[in-house]
Amino acid sequence: MPIGGSSEDYLVVTADTTGPTLKLTLPAAKHSVKAWKTLRGKATDTQTGVKTVRIRAVEQRGQAWYGYNATTKKWRKAATKAKAFGRSRPFSVKPNARDRWSATLVGLQKGNLVYTARAIDRVANHSPLLTQKAKLTKR
Repeated sequence: MPIGGSSEDYLVVTADTTGPTLKLTLPAAKHSVKAWKTLRGKATDTQTGVKTVRIRAVEQRGQAWYGYNATTKKWRKAATKAKAFGRSRPFSVKPNARDRWSATLVGLQKGNLVYTARAIDRVANHSPLLTQKAKLTKR
């Protein structure tokens, strides 16, 4: 008990050890390049709030793989899927006031899109890594 105070003067602090929740919003047009060029989702955290969502994207076109560089908005060719992920540079997007986020893939083409997403809260807890795949056969 503090000097001259009561037990009501104590403050209880609990640590935020729980990662945020991340959901991906899939477009209705499952095979359309136009529908998939904007990736969307919702990220929530009931304790400290979501700081950012990090997204990486790669695409297979024929036999070649391409990693998306979010900084330059260009696709970089690679020999394998793993190397394409290594050449990709992630988006870091902040959810809006309604916990929704979006990221645009400039230059997306027909092929096999693979992207990963992870939410990070304000004390660096991570959501599980989510992977989404789409076979894009229509513009």
